[in-house]
Amino acid sequence: MGRLNLGSDRNAPEDNPLWTCPECGNRFVTAKMWHSCGTFALDGLFLQSSREVRGAYDALEAMARELADIIVTPQKTRIAFQTRTRFSGGVPKRDHFDAGFVFFRRHPSPRFYKIEDYSAKWFVHRTRLTCAADVDDEVRQWLVEALEYGDQCRTGRFA
Repeated sequence: MGRLNLGSDRNAPEDNPLWTCPECGNRFVTAKMWHSCGTFALDGLFLQSSREVRGAYDALEAMARELADIIVTPQKTRIAFQTRTRFSGGVPKRDHFDAGFVFFRRHPSPRFYKIEDYSAKWFVHRTRLTCAADVDDEVRQWLVEALEYGDQCRTGRFA
């Protein structure tokens, strides 16, 4: 659902397998990409969070998994969702899950409290999810749109 068919383009993302770090097992678009190696437990990130916050995260992850075959990577302070590249995820807080979505455009939703411009081509949008009910049809639309970034559908190398 929401996936772009790239056909038989010789530069298509699926023709370029992800590199797997031999130390931590994390997967990346390019070989030997810099990262902080580490293996972290998802549950450990939620030790200070309410049950409602964990429910919001679980609903978000379940929705993302319905849309695509994603990689979930718990890190030291955050959780990343990835197909080819990281497209969503967030940071568990005591009273909310601080979720982020990467888009190729600025999105007008008033639910975003912050939009970070990383270039003229991609933007990280931040929202607070406090319970599972916050993970609604609008969030589904955000995930579908963010998957375009995660799949590298419109980047210079694969467009």
